[in-house]
Amino acid sequence: IIPSTVFTLPYSNDFENFPFCATTSNCGGTICSLNGGWINLTNGVDDDFDMRVNAGGTPSTGTGPTFDQNPGTTTGKYIYSEASGTCSSVESAILTPCFDLTNTITPELSFWYHSFGTSTGNIRLDIFANGRWNTNIMTPTFGSNNSWQQRIVNLSAYAGQRVTLRFRVTTGPSWSSDIAIDNVSLVDRAVSVSEVISNERF
Repeated sequence: IIPSTVFTLPYSNDFENFPFCATTSNCGGTICSLNGGWINLTNGVDDDFDMRVNAGGTPSTGTGPTFDQNPGTTTGKYIYSEASGTCSSVESAILTPCFDLTNTITPELSFWYHSFGTSTGNIRLDIFANGRWNTNIMTPTFGSNNSWQQRIVNLSAYAGQRVTLRFRVTTGPSWSSDIAIDNVSLVDRAVSVSEVISNERF
């Protein structure tokens, strides 16, 4: 059990308040400490390497983003997998804070990802709920695209519970597989729809 701050919905994090981490190609040799309840799991024990906090382009040409998704600038921050060196075909796991879905009806996760390179890997998503991990709760991301893509995941099955999410990023078979994540948010879609209807009436 990892102590965590508990957040209620709505929640959003674009990593702008995270400290930068080294982007050297030493794979698990770099430890990247996050904040706000986000945790990189232990290299060599729980996973192989830490996701890095960066802005602008990644060190390798032809892979990774050149700017973040939100606010969409070269100085905006994102987290990404540095695949250079010995960091090919390995996994990084990162935990979100704990989210209280007790009073939600239709909770929904949204995040943006950038997966560009000749040998990109994938992102998988797990959720810890009711005392156990439920793995692969969304279709993994696959393929290369040199633009930010949004993924929306319905979490209605976990309404009424406290949950933690786990992003698992696997690099491809070569250095050209940097994958980035930015602008993570959780909302109760039922509340959002109610607010829209209410506003339209008045």
